[in-house]
Formats: sequence, structure tokens, C-alpha cells
Amino acid sequence: MIKSKSYIWLLLILSFSFLFSEKNTKDIQKSIDKKNKEAELLKSEIDRLAKEIQNKNVKSKALTNKLSDINKKIELTGNLIDLLKKDESNIHSSIINTEKSIDKNKIKLDKLKLKFSKMILHLYKTKSDNYLDILLNSKNWEDMIYKVKYLEILSEQHQKIKKDIELVVNELDNDIIILTSELLNKKNDRKIKSNQIAEYGLISEKEKNKLKKIENEKTNLEKNEADKKNKLTEINQLLKKLYTDKEEAKKREEKLKKIREQKKKQLESAQKIKGFSRMKGELPWPVEGTIIKNFGIEKTDGVEDMNICIEIKTKKDEEVRTVFDGIVATIDYNLVYNTYIIIDHGDGYSTLYANLDDDSIKIKKQAYIDSNTIIGKTLNKSNNKNQSYGLLYFGILQMKNNQEVVPSNPREWIK
Repeated sequence: MIKSKSYIWLLLILSFSFLFSEKNTKDIQKSIDKKNKEAELLKSEIDRLAKEIQNKNVKSKALTNKLSDINKKIELTGNLIDLLKKDESNIHSSIINTEKSIDKNKIKLDKLKLKFSKMILHLYKTKSDNYLDILLNSKNWEDMIYKVKYLEILSEQHQKIKKDIELVVNELDNDIIILTSELLNKKNDRKIKSNQIAEYGLISEKEKNKLKKIENEKTNLEKNEADKKNKLTEINQLLKKLYTDKEEAKKREEKLKKIREQKKKQLESAQKIKGFSRMKGELPWPVEGTIIKNFGIEKTDGVEDMNICIEIKTKKDEEVRTVFDGIVATIDYNLVYNTYIIIDHGDGYSTLYANLDDDSIKIKKQAYIDSNTIIGKTLNKSNNKNQSYGLLYFGILQMKNNQEVVPSNPREWIK
């Protein structure tokens, strides 16, 4: 199993250093092109979502209006039902009052019939006597005629009152029939209206469910749109930074190129300054000393350890020198490698110098430094015999595919 703690630590260091310090203009332009494509895709997606949201708004408004119309119909129908109920109550009261009038008139009629019957019966039973009494008791012939006429008139009045009462009763019976029919019609109308309200209620519930679904869909679309807009904002901010980084990288590259051209003119020989990639096997040592741990996988007590640097044992407080000219990309510290420096040599190549004495650092970030420049001193360590010595972690790294940091064996690069 490979022991990877130190490997991961260093890769993290280098990844951050390269991402923020060492990208050249070509790499940055690739990132810009990539992010511009992402931004265009996001804009198209945002436009599509905006159209969908607008479509949902139109549907939502139409359903809201439809629900409003249904609610108005329910309200109007409910008011009509209330009026029908009131009419039913009034008709019912009229029927009760009419029935009472019928009962009263029937009682009058019965009394009149009874009285008339008794009178007829009495006259019948005492017909001769009565007429005789009338004749005998009459003062004269005229008086007798008057009394007979009176009896006839009385009989006619009884008959007329009877007919009038019977007519009233018949009219009231007809009124009850009419009122009962009206009452039945009102009840039927109310039933129809109640069924209409029930139907409106079902339609309303169905439309509410549709509206709820559309609103939920719209909410999801709006959330998606907001996420896309936030992402687009992030990309635009990153693009802004990338353009700034590109300008800085361009200036740095121009500066490095200018300095190298100046150095090139100053050379006595006609030798050309080589780029870092062509310096394999020709780089000087950063310190004088002995390699005590090689690059690559080594086994210690059966445990495999991946070394991406070489460890050089040197004298106490030994001065550390750059192996090639470049620009200081990173000066930082962590618990594993203590203070370390990364120098950008162009072409995606960098060198790492770690385990430095922080107080001895003589350079600043973003400064151009020439080859063989002293950048600081090593930190000291002690062996089991309490003998102190200097120790330097030295590594060579290359950025590939604009993201991947690949370590290279320093033994293949130094003389």
C-alpha cells in the first residue's frame, strides 16, 4: 500500500499555486473559452425557462379567471337559492293561512247548514200549523202576506249566504292547489340550483388542482432559473477574474521574455538561452549535498511511500539557489513541508524548494529571479547522534491539460 499523505499534501499545494499563479495566457484563454461556452448555454437555458415561466403565468391567469367566474356563479346561485327558500317559506305561510280561512268558512257553512236544516225541518213538521198561526195571528190580510214574504226572503238569504260561503271555500281550495304547485316548483328549482352548485364545486376543485400543479411547476422553474442565473453570475465573475489573470499573465510573460532577451544579449557566447523543457540533465543543484531519499516509491518496513521530491542532505543553514530563472509564484507554509517556494519557469514547468528557514527568505512573490539566485536557507534537522544538518525537499513539476500537476524525477534534470 502506498503511503500517500505527503503526496496529497503537496498536490494540494501545487494545485492551488498553479490555479492562481502559474497559468500562462494560452491556458487562461482555454479557460475563458470554456467558461464563455458555459455562459452561452446557461443564457439559452435561462431564456427557455423564462418562456416556460411566462407560459405558466398565462395558464395560471386563465385558470384564476375561470375560478373567479365559477365562484361568482356559486355566489349568485347561492343567493338565488336563498330567495327560493324565502319564497317557499312565504308560500308555505300562505297555504297555512288559506287552510285556516277554509276551515273557518267551512265551520260557518256547517253552522249555516245546520241552522237552515233545522229551520226547514221545523217548517216542514209544522207547516200547516205555522201557516195557520200566521193567518190567525195576522192582524189583517196585508200583515199575513208580509209575514209569508218575510219567510220566503229569509229562506232566500240563507241560500245566498250558503252559496257565497261555498264559493269562497272553492276559491280557497283552488288557491291551495295553486300555492302547492308553486311551492313544488320552487322546491324543484332549489334542487336544480343546489345540484348546479355541487357541479360548480366539482369543477372548481378540479381547476384548483390544475392551478396548484401549474403553480408548483412554475415555482420549480423559477428556482431552476434562479440557480442558473446564480451560476451565470458566478461564471461572469470568474470570467472577469480570468481576463484579469490573463492580463497579469501576459505582463508576466512579456516581462520574463524581455528579461531573457536582455540576458541573452549580455551573454558572451552565441549560445541561446534554452527553455526549461530543454534543460533536462543540465540543471545545477539547488544545494551541495547528498540525496538521502529518491523520487518515486520506496519501501520502509514493508510500507510503500510515494516521494514526489528528492531529499538532499546538506550543511547546516545551507544557502538554497534557484536552478533556472523564473518568477516567484508562491511563498507559503504548511506543517508537512514547512516554508516552501514555487518558481514558475514558463512552459508549464515549476520547481519546488521546501523546508526553508522562514527568516532567511530573500525574495518576494511575483519577483523575477535569475538562475543561481539565493532564495533562502535550509532548516536544520538532527540525526540520532544529535548531529545537525540541513535538509532540502526539491521537486520539479509540470502542469498538464491546464489542471493536472505531474511530478518529474529531479535526478533526471540536474547535472
